[in-house]
Amino acid sequence: MNNDRSSPFLNLEKIYQENFHYLSSYLINLTSNKQLTEDIIQETFLKLLKSPEKIKQVSYIRSWLVVNVRNTLIDHYRKKVLASYGMMKNCKDF
Repeated sequence: MNNDRSSPFLNLEKIYQENFHYLSSYLINLTSNKQLTEDIIQETFLKLLKSPEKIKQVSYIRSWLVVNVRNTLIDHYRKKVLASYGMMKNCKDF
């Protein structure tokens, strides 16, 4: 195994290139929103960029990525619902 410190980042770029289309197709089917799809994928890979050691712990990277983009999408919708709820609550104050 290569002990080069940059190798996780090089692996990350390769993982991104190999899986972007697959993840994009998966998310487009769920959201029908290209911009949201790209944002979710970007956010998922940003998390990996912040903690590249996670890649070493994963046996099936594509499956792991699918779970993570799905969870990131769910988090996005939760935040959106909570923001809407907060706006509705503020409107009731008037």
